[in-house]
Amino acid sequence: LDEETLAEDEPISGVMAEICAEISTNFVQIQKLFCSDSGGCTDLFISEYVEGNSNNKALELYNPTPFPVDLSEYTISTFNNGNTTPTNQDLLQGTLNPGEVYVISHGQASAFITNEADNTSNTTWFNGNDAIALYHNGVLIDIMGVIGYTGDASFDVNGVTEGMSEHTLVRNPLINGG
Repeated sequence: LDEETLAEDEPISGVMAEICAEISTNFVQIQKLFCSDSGGCTDLFISEYVEGNSNNKALELYNPTPFPVDLSEYTISTFNNGNTTPTNQDLLQGTLNPGEVYVISHGQASAFITNEADNTSNTTWFNGNDAIALYHNGVLIDIMGVIGYTGDASFDVNGVTEGMSEHTLVRNPLINGG
């Protein structure tokens, strides 16, 4: 894509890639967002959540900022089975460039998932009723689920009952922050 030919808030069409047909035959719409100084696009956020069968679990973090981000300032934590303190926690490492993603997967996920992962971690030992939190220098900046939730049912997502169980969730492209 030639970024200079793309208009803000307008759909992008006509994008072709051979690998896309291997993943899905569904239509994908991409939209370029305008990030103003007044808010949004200021910090990493969880852009994708994979809670598949068995160990096929992953998290994707996205850098919407115009700057490289030092990942050592970030921690991802999972809160399993109603815990109010992290069950698993991962201090991230490396640098995430603007517009790029950082993928954390379960170590025993399928090769399709682990081949995309930047890191494997116990923080991906979750299911649909566990909370996942992203912290920047100890400050909560994004969360999925509710810390301390003790119910057996998975969390509902956007009107889908138990939508955090056995689903892949991708943030709406109009969202530019946690």
